[in-house]
Amino acid sequence: MHIEFFYPIGKEPDNEPLMDLLPEGYRSAAVIFYPFFKMESGWNAIDAPSDEEVYRFATPVSWKEIQNRARLDRISDVSIGVTAYVTGGCGVKVYQRMDLVERIQRAIEPDFFFPYEDQFSVLLIDDLLRVLASKGATKIFYNKLIDGEGVFELKDLNLERKLFLCSGPMILMDEHKEFTFTCYFDESAMVFFTKEETLDCLKDTSFEGVYFEKETPLIWQNHHYQYFNNNES
Repeated sequence: MHIEFFYPIGKEPDNEPLMDLLPEGYRSAAVIFYPFFKMESGWNAIDAPSDEEVYRFATPVSWKEIQNRARLDRISDVSIGVTAYVTGGCGVKVYQRMDLVERIQRAIEPDFFFPYEDQFSVLLIDDLLRVLASKGATKIFYNKLIDGEGVFELKDLNLERKLFLCSGPMILMDEHKEFTFTCYFDESAMVFFTKEETLDCLKDTSFEGVYFEKETPLIWQNHHYQYFNNNES
């Protein structure tokens, strides 16, 4: 099965409804936040931890917790702050908010880290793969923006291959094309879309994010949105 890399950026990502950009047959979508993370007590490496170190030793921290720590009004303020951190406050006007970056930085501890960008989060890869396998798929297909496409048997996904799937902008889908995850440059969140009418397939995950409604654009922060956090009781 051949798949093309796809990310629903469109021509006006701050205005164009994301649902109108999805391939035919897909009916529901969400943006899923990559968690902040906390390393083990006493972590003192000079460099930021590697993906493997994050996978093995980090504890995820939700955006809701960051919102509470920084006393921000909305979860969208965290999103704007994260993107401003990644881009240096350049680019789209809504993300020119280095003041939010400073508020977040003041509120977190030294062994807290911002989410990594440009790739799937290693802290979410296991849940991501469970969703792809949830309707009986045995294979996943990927197209990595720079390196091209390939296929893995789900039963063969060891740590090395999981880290490969978290190593750059990429699209992932199950063999039945029921579920798709995609990520892109300068993003600390992934877009998920499915052919199912609802997003119940995400309920057994640790995902946190925003459901796309009919008119919600990719740059959703100044529009009406529905936040979800599957870690909340």
